[in-house]
Amino acid sequence: MPDIKRLSEEIGQNKISAVKRVIYRDFPIHWHEYYEIEYIVSGHGTYVINNVEYSISPGSLFFVTPIDFASLVYAGEPITLINISFSESWISDRIVNSVTSHGFIADYPEMLCAKILEELATSQKYSSNYIRFALGCILIDIIRSVKSNNIGAKASKNDMVVSDMLTYIHAHFREDLTLLTLSEHIGLTPNYLSKIFNSYMGTTFKSYVVDLKLKYATALLTQTNTSVTDICYLCGFNSFSHFLRTFKNKYNVSPLIYRKEHSKEFVF
Repeated sequence: MPDIKRLSEEIGQNKISAVKRVIYRDFPIHWHEYYEIEYIVSGHGTYVINNVEYSISPGSLFFVTPIDFASLVYAGEPITLINISFSESWISDRIVNSVTSHGFIADYPEMLCAKILEELATSQKYSSNYIRFALGCILIDIIRSVKSNNIGAKASKNDMVVSDMLTYIHAHFREDLTLLTLSEHIGLTPNYLSKIFNSYMGTTFKSYVVDLKLKYATALLTQTNTSVTDICYLCGFNSFSHFLRTFKNKYNVSPLIYRKEHSKEFVF
């Protein structure tokens, strides 16, 4: 998986990043605020998305959204993959509402992923157009695959509302996100959203957002050298003292101690 700090900077500037890398170890559960495609060029192992296990083999293609949690289990042999990470701005308006869940294709041609990697590396004339069309084709294949694997399954109105809520929350939790802001985006009352969120997620909106901030803080603590003070504000906390108190209540240690105890688990 890509380095969070470096990729966040690249995606912040260009809204898309692609890299080919070789994996030699497990990657623990993680998530990103952007969309991600992983294409397996060679190697075997296990890819876990939201506690669902998928076998890794050459030609496997995985797609995860900002609301998905993923991990990779190394099987003892190097895994070569192409990682494409991108923001919602690279998704066509016609299909953006259809890419709300993760996807997996067992045997997918390498050509489109390789071409996106090449176009980003060379920046030729019309590269952005080429990348957008290629990415659109991959996403359409993923949508079709997800649909074919869920024939007969119909999402209720509340299912779709919660999906929209989670997508927006994961994209904006580092901001001053409130239930009122979310209701204005969804177009439903705060009371209604609060009720169905509690029912589906088993927790309150506020608690869920705070938990996301803290999970993001642990990722920054263990995968970057960013100072604790900067992490506080990068995660969306407005008060350093509140951040320290909330973090310690959740993990029973200070952010500095957490970094010392867990950094070795996230060596790239």
